[in-house]
Amino acid sequence: MTIRRRTCARRGSERCDFAELHRKRLGLATLLAATALGSCLGLSVVPASAAEVTYQRLLNASSEPQNWLMRMGNYSNWNHSALNAINRGNVANLKVKFMASLGDPARPNKATEYFTPLVEDGFMYVGNQWQQYWKLDVRNEKPTVVWKFDAKVQGGGKSAHSVTLSGNNVYFNTGADTSVPRLVALDKNSGQVVFDVNTTVPEIAPNQGHSAAPLAVKDMILIGQSNRGENGRGYVAAYTADTGNLLWRFLVVPDPGQPGSETWADPRTIPTGGGGIWTEPSFDPETNLAYYGTANPVHMFDPQGRPGDNLYTNSIIALDVDTGKLKWYFQTIPNESWDYDSVAITQLYDVNIGGELRKVIGQTNRNGFYYTLDRNNGQFLKGQPFTTVNWTAGLDPKTGRPVDYDASKTVQDYAGKAPRYGKKAIDVRPAHYGMPTLMPNSYDPSRGITYFNAMIGEANYFNSRPADPGKQLIGTGFREIYCGASTKENAVEPIERSVRNPNCKVSHGLLGGIDVRTGNTVKKLESYYPAYSGVLGTDGGLVFMGDIMGKISAFDKDTMQELWSFDTGTAFAGSPMTYAVNGKQYVALILGGRLGRDEGSFPEAAELGQNVILMVFGL
Repeated sequence: MTIRRRTCARRGSERCDFAELHRKRLGLATLLAATALGSCLGLSVVPASAAEVTYQRLLNASSEPQNWLMRMGNYSNWNHSALNAINRGNVANLKVKFMASLGDPARPNKATEYFTPLVEDGFMYVGNQWQQYWKLDVRNEKPTVVWKFDAKVQGGGKSAHSVTLSGNNVYFNTGADTSVPRLVALDKNSGQVVFDVNTTVPEIAPNQGHSAAPLAVKDMILIGQSNRGENGRGYVAAYTADTGNLLWRFLVVPDPGQPGSETWADPRTIPTGGGGIWTEPSFDPETNLAYYGTANPVHMFDPQGRPGDNLYTNSIIALDVDTGKLKWYFQTIPNESWDYDSVAITQLYDVNIGGELRKVIGQTNRNGFYYTLDRNNGQFLKGQPFTTVNWTAGLDPKTGRPVDYDASKTVQDYAGKAPRYGKKAIDVRPAHYGMPTLMPNSYDPSRGITYFNAMIGEANYFNSRPADPGKQLIGTGFREIYCGASTKENAVEPIERSVRNPNCKVSHGLLGGIDVRTGNTVKKLESYYPAYSGVLGTDGGLVFMGDIMGKISAFDKDTMQELWSFDTGTAFAGSPMTYAVNGKQYVALILGGRLGRDEGSFPEAAELGQNVILMVFGL
């Protein structure tokens, strides 16, 4: 572990002299790197500093609508802004204000860009798939480089979701496709390293990495581990914000002998159990709990290869942020079969249910149900489908488990839709890959509606190789996304229904709105092209999102009418955000999508060129 300590206390003392700190730490190398980038973009380099991002500011982040201080806007993950200067009456006049390339001329651009920019007092933080990060001064409607930092990783398949601001630092994790996962803290004024720690956990190796942005809570930084490849185990960990020292760690798949390990009927499957943490948690300061969604058990299409309920995969888990202790969990599907993991973001609301004000947590799950739980104890309250579901006959109204769940069995079949060795391929709805996963919902507190985006279709699953737990060899399966043709009897043979099959036209997009008081879907707009974009909502009566063809759109929250769009010409898979400077509102996003992967029946999407670009719109 390498630690470079600050020259002044980060907490518990008078605020540092930021200008002096900037002069001391802004070395020649940083200046040269930033200058070189600025010359490449045709920009200039300026010094800049901003106020400390205190825990109190993060608790009240929604009260600073001009800023976007965390990936989804606040601890409740609302992904909503109170800004309304851009609204239904004028959004048709929205135009590009500035752009900046975030690519690396020495490396190819093809990658998935999930990154959501952060903005604090007119300064923007952005990043790319190569774990290169910039601080930009955007106060004058142009991206003036303050500094650039290169984590020098070997990966490049996809970007992290965002960075995290706390105190005078900016934090990020290196991605899940790097050889050594790390948590890095930079001085946000100079871009110089405060600490750089290796987050490898030897007992759960191999295949470690990160995708979600860290979360700053109090004086600690929370991170989640998402597996590279299939095998491995997910975890949540907390580090000190000032030095990067490990405080605690929670393993999603528990060690033998620990609570939950008994749900792995064959303990040899524990080391390859899965349960990655792919997205950011929500956090409730009243309960002191962080709420994480966990990924599927491994192998994702092989329930026979890992008998048992497989805790705590496919679950929402509530962890005490001070200790890392599990306070409660809710598992959506024990012994799950179709990659219907529970990594979709969780959102926190206070809602009236049955005449009683309840503090709840909601999730638009990949399995086609919207879940409502009591966030104090995890009690199941509601579970309503928001699309066609055929993998189960329904949910038990008391427990929230599938009604087909049989507690006497270690391998579940549910509605006869679970894959089996040698069994013919099965068509199942919904298709797992396009349902809400990494793309955030947007909750509108005035309407009581959470807006979500999903790709709707049918998937096809089978197993082609049994697992061998003795060798820690996971099984293999095949899934054919979004096609509805008849299956073949011999599941081991390839199924000729590829993404380029012109007869495969099942998948499409769905922008929906769920009333969080009832769990019912009350808004719905279907589209020809699906999307992997997150949904941004504003008090201007708008929701913003983009599709797989790179079209960015604004929709009326009430009528779901498209009021504005812009064709970027390159793929998009991220989440828009909004901010304001000098009373002017802007909408920003980073382009760069998912070329050639799981676009269903849309080969034109796979043929799009790709550029990593920051694009900012305004009136």
